[in-house]
Amino acid sequence: MSGTSPSARNEIFNVTNGDNIRWQRLWPDVAEFFVMAVAPPQPMSLAEQMQDKEALWQRTIKKHNLRPIPWSELVSWPFLDGQPNFGTDMVQSTIKIRQAGFGACVDSHQSILSHLRRLRDYRLIP
Repeated sequence: MSGTSPSARNEIFNVTNGDNIRWQRLWPDVAEFFVMAVAPPQPMSLAEQMQDKEALWQRTIKKHNLRPIPWSELVSWPFLDGQPNFGTDMVQSTIKIRQAGFGACVDSHQSILSHLRRLRDYRLIP
């Protein structure tokens, strides 16, 4: 077992899938999930764009019979601003963790879509 492997003892690991997400390839699938058209990239600050949209979110909750949770408890716009605007590809080596026996991985693109489906199943998003 990798968790009890002597090569893993007292080591610090970079726990990541090691795959690279290209937002431009993910957005069409996210748009399809929400039945929306895809537009060309429009750089913006989500924290700024979304700061006055709480009333719209409340109407969305009612329209789609979602759980009445304020989105300030569901999303961090500044965090989301940082993800696609990192500036460069974030490439992290998984060699050390794999050599210690941690071989499992998940396709990040598919994982994001799977989590969106779960959020919908929990009535947190339309």
